[in-house]
Amino acid sequence: MTGSFTPLETRFEARGQNAIAEFRLQPDLFWFRGHFPIQPIVPGVAQLEWVVLYSGRAAGRPLGLSEVKQMKFTTPMQPGDETRLTLSREESDGTVIPVRFRYEVKQKDGWAAASSGRVELTPRNA
Repeated sequence: MTGSFTPLETRFEARGQNAIAEFRLQPDLFWFRGHFPIQPIVPGVAQLEWVVLYSGRAAGRPLGLSEVKQMKFTTPMQPGDETRLTLSREESDGTVIPVRFRYEVKQKDGWAAASSGRVELTPRNA
């Protein structure tokens, strides 16, 4: 199997309950293979995987996906896109961690919404 599962990160910053990750979607990403052959786009499952990954980095511990509360797709994310993921953790008791996320793609006139949603994450053993 060839191709990375994670995008090429250019920036990651975590402050308190918020985090921002910026990355370039390299054309050889695993997720582009077969989704779709003529015009590849990042599938929702990959976007959720990155939400979990970067939320865990921001929290300083491994997290797992418990539930997808909401997800909306606006603009497809394609090979070569410069992408920004913004995460916002909501207050919780620690057993379930609610996170709001927003993906944006860079365009000539600024950043355009690509997708957004809410998930619930749970702590995982390392």
